[in-house]
Amino acid sequence: MPLVMMVVVIVLITVAYLHFARGRANTPAAAPTARQTTASSSASPTLGPWRHITTRADDPQALSLTELFPAQYSSGGTVARTVQRSGRKCPNMVLGNGLRTAVRKAGCSQVMRASYLSAGQKIMATIGVLNLANVTDAERAGRATGATAFIKQLPGAHGPTKNLVKGVGLEEAQIKGHYLILTWAEFTNLKAPGGAARRKELDTFSRQLVASTAGISLTSRMVFGKPETP
Repeated sequence: MPLVMMVVVIVLITVAYLHFARGRANTPAAAPTARQTTASSSASPTLGPWRHITTRADDPQALSLTELFPAQYSSGGTVARTVQRSGRKCPNMVLGNGLRTAVRKAGCSQVMRASYLSAGQKIMATIGVLNLANVTDAERAGRATGATAFIKQLPGAHGPTKNLVKGVGLEEAQIKGHYLILTWAEFTNLKAPGGAARRKELDTFSRQLVASTAGISLTSRMVFGKPETP
């Protein structure tokens, strides 16, 4: 996602993943907001917080697009996948030199991306899952995300998501074991999410996107040691 310069609005949220986000205003000179992290509360005394997905060595089965990205899911209506793509050249699929370096050093073996369009075609987003060597590397890569470092948007062939690289949006990074999950969400009218309410809309969509797609199978890998059967 050539490099397209754009303003990024980033917020910090805490869910059942380890989150990294750097709050930025619409100018590079703005100071970052505070950053918090949380880990899963379902820790095992023998396997640790991330159980079977602490390292790729413990979770060797490769990711698949079918596993991660359903054709659609329901969230106030049908949210539809418009495009998906897999790859192994991970640094090429993220933006920002620091993030590219972190991903490369983390031994990224796969980068899986998909774009979705909300019911009513108001919001569109790209989600990316990067398969890194271990949770420590994933945390380091997560810290490298920010206003100019995020997943490369994946435009669709037609329809609103064809414009995914043209708007102003919200980027979020989540860590789940040795996986780095990156999302980019924006309004289909390409307008900046000015105000807390508008940012909350994108935040809610991003969180639900992860929970309804890649999060399902990655949680299955974490708990049961194998991906969710599509």
